[in-house]
Amino acid sequence: MKNIILYTIVITGLLISCNQSGKAVFITNKDSTKTILIDTIIKDSALKHIQFLSSQLYSYFKTPVIAYFFSDDQLVDSIIDPEYEMDSWYSIRNDTIGMVSHLGGFETEALFIRFVKGTPSVYYLRAPHENFKFFRLHQTDSLSIQVEVEPLHYKLQLSEIPDKERKQVIYGFIDMESDNYYNNRYGKETKERSKFRFYFRSQYRNFE
Repeated sequence: MKNIILYTIVITGLLISCNQSGKAVFITNKDSTKTILIDTIIKDSALKHIQFLSSQLYSYFKTPVIAYFFSDDQLVDSIIDPEYEMDSWYSIRNDTIGMVSHLGGFETEALFIRFVKGTPSVYYLRAPHENFKFFRLHQTDSLSIQVEVEPLHYKLQLSEIPDKERKQVIYGFIDMESDNYYNNRYGKETKERSKFRFYFRSQYRNFE
């Protein structure tokens, strides 16, 4: 393991550290429950766990996944699979890049990372494939076709930040638990959250 010499600055409540060569960046909140490591060595770790399948439209791969899904604080479903098939991509709009890594097939259940001017924010993305308004973050909110749920805690590792000019392949690892959100359908509303961890490979996808 290589040694990394860190210096630290505080920006908008986050501690951001990077090594003197600028190759590694570590971002954390004050209690270290939400951390992001950006370092090219992440690619080597990810390649040991990912079986690459296709890059025709997006990254399609197999990777070990552990995921748990809760409804009203009860475990209702899980994924424990050493070769789970996933897809991932990122798209670009102005100064914002949105990256998704999909766990769900029937509906969108995904890791979502939004990069605004290179700064990442992490969410759990929940949406139906049809435009039905099933979800809300809080019981007082109006129903929406999708919600971006903030994590209770997460550990995100990225090989690098995607760049709109280079459009490079990104490798990563996520270990996170989402906060609660609400699913309202068939006359019943449930409080839901998810917890998961997996490696991923993501690439640029042009929707124009």
